[in-house]
Amino acid sequence: MRLGLTFRAAARTHPGSVRGVNEDAVFVGGATPLWAVADGMGGHEGGEIASGAVVDALASVSSMGASMEPAVWAAVEAANRTLFIRNSNSVPPGQMGCTVALLGVHAARFFCLWAGDSRVYRFRRRALEQLTRDHSYVQELIAAGALSGSEAEGHPQRNIITRAIGIAPEPELESLEGDVRAGDRFMLTTDGVWSLCTNDELAGFIAMENMEQAADQLTALCLERGAPDNVSFVLVHVV
Repeated sequence: MRLGLTFRAAARTHPGSVRGVNEDAVFVGGATPLWAVADGMGGHEGGEIASGAVVDALASVSSMGASMEPAVWAAVEAANRTLFIRNSNSVPPGQMGCTVALLGVHAARFFCLWAGDSRVYRFRRRALEQLTRDHSYVQELIAAGALSGSEAEGHPQRNIITRAIGIAPEPELESLEGDVRAGDRFMLTTDGVWSLCTNDELAGFIAMENMEQAADQLTALCLERGAPDNVSFVLVHVV
């Protein structure tokens, strides 16, 4: 039961202006209130395979209600296991993997699972909140007080992530849950989007009523700014 809440979503994924291959993947669950973004790593084909494996695993989740979150955990764990075995069996051992950020809703509660620096934001009462915490070397420095937010923006190691799917026997997922209200809006995004935009700009796109128009305009802005990475995101409106 979802207490009368319904959901609308718009998603985009684009290779960007520099990279020849799109290693990102997005997932929109349709009848299942589940959405995700995944950002592949491991070079040509490797990253694309990793992000695709996660999205394919999520597509197998048909459980609704209270059983959905355990089913999602199991799907991500299965994708992680497949990728880790493939990495272990390659010569030399591979580093094919991906970040993931996903959002699911049951009744009037949401849950987020993530690994890496893909993010989930919530927009409520015209205020934007980053729900996820980046698993990155730079974020660890910030948490330790060794680096400021402004210094992090230009740090030469800002792209080093500390957690990912496929590089360890078990996925190091972080989780969060909270309430969902009619009027809430969410954005799931890879770093190819949030690294190019301010929080105010992201909030402006999330606030737009026309989701498809917002998605097109956000993609265009990223491309206008050079889009050195793949550009992927999902917008979710709760109505």
